[in-house]
Amino acid sequence: MEKSETTARRGKKKSSVEKAWKQHGLETYRNTVNEMVHFNVKTINSNAKSTGIRINKDAAVNLPYISARTLLHADVELALDYAKGGAAVSGVVSQIYGIIEQNDFALAATKEEKEAIHQAMKEANENFFSFGTESVDSRLRQLLIPHPDAERGYVAVTPITSNGLCHYLMDSQTGLVALHNEKAFEEAKTARSNRSSRQYRRIRQAQFGLGGANPQNVGRLVRSMQRPIFVSGPALPQTSRRAFSIYHPGLSIFFFPPPPFFF
Repeated sequence: MEKSETTARRGKKKSSVEKAWKQHGLETYRNTVNEMVHFNVKTINSNAKSTGIRINKDAAVNLPYISARTLLHADVELALDYAKGGAAVSGVVSQIYGIIEQNDFALAATKEEKEAIHQAMKEANENFFSFGTESVDSRLRQLLIPHPDAERGYVAVTPITSNGLCHYLMDSQTGLVALHNEKAFEEAKTARSNRSSRQYRRIRQAQFGLGGANPQNVGRLVRSMQRPIFVSGPALPQTSRRAFSIYHPGLSIFFFPPPPFFF
């Protein structure tokens, strides 16, 4: 995927549905933006208690893979999302991004609203924020990672997917995967007619029912997270397949007594 493709994300984005602007008050916008995050545990399990984390430049790392932290190092500003409030705050957040993305329906916003939202978003991206991190909900998976400095030799890590990272990569309109696949589709048509080689290959995506019947209860960007990149697993010998099978479904345990012996 070429770097130039990211410029498409900065253009105006028209709303697909006509919306009416609603006055919410400047403090409502400020408070909502202040609690928006990059990571939301409800995207892992919507029944888990609300927990969110927003990172800033201090968390940026320079490593050769794509993540929220490495994109921060590359000066990519990932979209923030709400992590609590559900559908009740979705309308407010929709108007916040209506102004950020310069959507047509946001033309009705006042100058004061626009200034308050832009300033609140600037401050949010500059400041770390988290809530609900005092304990890990039992509904969330934890990985035990060996660490020499840990008291018992291991540290527990709870993987969380970034809403904004998935939106950046897999949004159906502006995501890098969508832009790449569009190029691959056009190139494939040209290659068939000219019998030429192809530079791009379509990136396959799976379908993941994240968020249930009403994804906006989990977050604004959840629909981008429903189409993860799909990759084929490596060819494994039968013994390895059996090991993975035992690891994931577990062993079958029978509690009934053995049959009687006949002589």
